[in-house]
Amino acid sequence: MKPIILYGAGQLGRLAKEILDNVKCPVELWLDKKHGNERYPVIDTVEDKEKYLVAVAVSTEPYGEIVKSLENKGFKNFIPVWHLIENFDDAPIKNGWTFKIENEDKSSFLKTGGMWEDGCSWYHYTMFVNWHAGLEIETLKWAPVGIEDRWFPEFAHNALRPGAVLSDGENEGLYPYRMLPDDESTLDAVLKRRYVKTYFPKYNYIKIHAEGLELDTIKVNMHVFQKSRPIIAVTVYHSSDGIWKIEKELMDNLDNYLFYFRMHAHMGLAAIMYCIPKERVQ
Repeated sequence: MKPIILYGAGQLGRLAKEILDNVKCPVELWLDKKHGNERYPVIDTVEDKEKYLVAVAVSTEPYGEIVKSLENKGFKNFIPVWHLIENFDDAPIKNGWTFKIENEDKSSFLKTGGMWEDGCSWYHYTMFVNWHAGLEIETLKWAPVGIEDRWFPEFAHNALRPGAVLSDGENEGLYPYRMLPDDESTLDAVLKRRYVKTYFPKYNYIKIHAEGLELDTIKVNMHVFQKSRPIIAVTVYHSSDGIWKIEKELMDNLDNYLFYFRMHAHMGLAAIMYCIPKERVQ
């Protein structure tokens, strides 16, 4: 393998560095385009650029655009950082999974695609599926990736009322006075999220982020969801269950709900399905 440059010193870059250290994958340089200090030299300082494999750990911009900008600086070899991590069997976290579309996937994908409430959901779902099938499609102006509104896009805010009780399975909040804490992105925090959580009927908004155990969590709690009819926001990008199995489980078992899909990052990350009870929409 070529010597590795880890490109990106934000949350994703720091998590990726922890994982690469964990699997003993040497990183020769850890660079960023913004930070110009000893720990994160800027990308322009590199010499002999063609010899490196650049592992891109920036998800706030389209991967293709990042690659083009780095090509213009003289780099030749690139890989999304989660695809690099996927090569290590002992990696504790893997979000770079890919899948081959089989006949069952095609029919389920088409059925799921027809259930989304708006065109942005359909397009973001298509972006997500294509990325994990090995193809990046462009972001459109009418369907922008919502970097800043993860967990509470406008339609979710509009369906909540002051005093609504929020839960992520560990913490409680009170909308809009005491919101849920942001998810930490350290390796230790990520691993601690990986378990099947239990939710209670008092919750009006439920956030499910279980690092690959989302489908199991939904199945265990479905009777609660059907009875109490909360707003549900669930991550779908941690395993191939998110291609259609999570969506089908929720769509088949939640009557009179509206279903939305939003990408809150690029490279197939931060993909969230939102389920809104129709009676909460005025």
